[in-house]
Amino acid sequence: SDTLNLRSVTTTEADKSMVALLHSYGGLGRFSSLPKEMPVTGQTYYEDADIDLLAKRQFQAKTNWVVALGPYEMVRGDQKDFNCGAWRFGISVLEV
Repeated sequence: SDTLNLRSVTTTEADKSMVALLHSYGGLGRFSSLPKEMPVTGQTYYEDADIDLLAKRQFQAKTNWVVALGPYEMVRGDQKDFNCGAWRFGISVLEV
């Protein structure tokens, strides 16, 4: 989910290859999103149908999990704590 269904600017070719590999290992149906080469540019692209379904299910599962948490757990679940001299602080991110 960190690469937002392989559409984030941080998505790498390694991410795309790993999704293809894990999808085939997971037995989630016929995977049509194996890399293909564009005739004009030679760049790699993926057919998105299976990946989109997998991402949608992943996002829905995470949403269900977050909704079931209480407020404290929502905020503290991904909090990173830091010390800087006499200061102690935390940074937390909650995806909505």
